[in-house]
Amino acid sequence: MVGWSLLAGAAVLLAPKVAVEIDVSASPSSAMWAEKAKALAEEWYPKLAELLRQPGWKPPAKVTLRFEPMEGVAGTAGDVIHISEAWIRSHPDDWGMVIHELVHVVQAYRRPVPGWITEGIADGIRYAKFEPQKDSALHDPEKSPYTDGYWSAGAFLTFVERSYDRSLFTRLNEAARRGRYTPEFWRRATGKSLEALWDEYKNWYRQTSEEKGRQPRLSDLPEQRGKGAGGE
Repeated sequence: MVGWSLLAGAAVLLAPKVAVEIDVSASPSSAMWAEKAKALAEEWYPKLAELLRQPGWKPPAKVTLRFEPMEGVAGTAGDVIHISEAWIRSHPDDWGMVIHELVHVVQAYRRPVPGWITEGIADGIRYAKFEPQKDSALHDPEKSPYTDGYWSAGAFLTFVERSYDRSLFTRLNEAARRGRYTPEFWRRATGKSLEALWDEYKNWYRQTSEEKGRQPRLSDLPEQRGKGAGGE
């Protein structure tokens, strides 16, 4: 588990703390993993709250990690994260899943938001900020567009963040949480349309793939050069 050099230490220290509860009543065998997940949540929740901050807004003060027999991997409803006991048994090192779901708790969207934005923010934070050491491969944008969400969208958002606006995740999240997101957001944030940015990313991916003779990875994305900006 890695630190997060992008966040100012003082800001994180001032971020709201969270009460993390674990519920293994339906899965007693998950107790040990659950304790580690609780410690991770207590460490990272303030960092996520700082990244997805918004003037006058406070994130939920309590999070419950509920382990149970269920289909799929995990899911979040309000401040409760449901986690599959079978998944952690077969993927005991998948701590990034916890971060992804914690992001959903912090997002706390109450108005309709395009799904790719919700999941793209969560996976962008997971792969590019929590576990960059894994240097995750980037999906081919010709086969997996940003509208697929998850890492397809997360990698694209990270590309835009590094190329244009280092506060992109903060601004995009605020626009979504306030119910103000429209496609015009991209012109205000970068000076380009969403379609133009996507074409730029596809061209970058293709050129990088040809130059390196392999599938591009997180470490191949441009170094941070985007400027910061005010809130949306």
